[in-house]
Amino acid sequence: MIHSRWFRLVVIVVLMVAGGLFLWQYNQVDKPQLVNSDGRVFEKARVVDIVRDNLQEDGSRVGDQIVTLRMEDGPDAGQTVQANCPNGLLFGTVCQPGMAVIVISANVGAMGVLFLFFPMVLRGMGPVAAAVITSVIVLAATMYLINGWTKKSLAAFGATLGGILTACLAAIIFGHAVNLSGYNVSNIENLMFVAQNTLIDVGQILFAGILFASLGAVMDIAMDVTAACAELERHKPDISRKALFTAGMNVGRDVMGTMSTTLILAFFGGSLGVWLLDYAYDLPYLQLINSNAVGIEIMKGFSASFGVIFTVPIAAALSAVTHKVEHK
Repeated sequence: MIHSRWFRLVVIVVLMVAGGLFLWQYNQVDKPQLVNSDGRVFEKARVVDIVRDNLQEDGSRVGDQIVTLRMEDGPDAGQTVQANCPNGLLFGTVCQPGMAVIVISANVGAMGVLFLFFPMVLRGMGPVAAAVITSVIVLAATMYLINGWTKKSLAAFGATLGGILTACLAAIIFGHAVNLSGYNVSNIENLMFVAQNTLIDVGQILFAGILFASLGAVMDIAMDVTAACAELERHKPDISRKALFTAGMNVGRDVMGTMSTTLILAFFGGSLGVWLLDYAYDLPYLQLINSNAVGIEIMKGFSASFGVIFTVPIAAALSAVTHKVEHK
């Protein structure tokens, strides 16, 4: 027993080291310089004084603030510098003396972050295929760390893979039926600029994102069904495959309703600003239902729900198939 635990630990460590080395090597990819960010890092500072304010007589703010900052980290820590504070809701703020802020400092280069999916996309692989490969690796690692290579984890692995592929396929079919594609997204102009300078296929990014978005929920329901079937088989080893499949379907039927609702609410919450604007402007139904933003959110909820629904019979079937042959 102790030998088995040490062997499993060694396998995990070797896999983590090998995976880390592979990811480091795989990320050595040439990236075209789309924006000049050499030497730009984010550092902490504190506002000392307002050199020039942008407050107007009518209470509005126009232009930028010029402020004096005391740097709190980085190579200039403790020094006082002047900085420009843009007038914007996304990257700017209204500075006041004593306020702690994050500034963009141009001193040293920033370290990159290791990824698997993005280097594959930058190297020209289709985003959907890259998402599938990344999901398979994440699934394999997750299932092994939770249960090892047992028939329960293998059944959950297969069911999850089938579920996310179903979700992605449903999104592609739905998008084709209503003339939605990866070129209908709101930031397509920026993506097309990136595509002109890289090998990225921006048309598939939307569907790859749906695959990733449904991965967690699909994995959850797959493990719920397979774990329930495994526990039932452990307490009643003479159960037939048909009865085990029926039990898995009954468990999954109770879970998939709440899981589909969870996914729909998650997509709704992520696009709450879009829905709020549509509601505030009181747009006509035909305009609303034909807008790309609304159509994409409906497609996300529709396809992810399909993935969850189809995961249940796949998980139940795989649990029944991996049941002992003599107990037919």
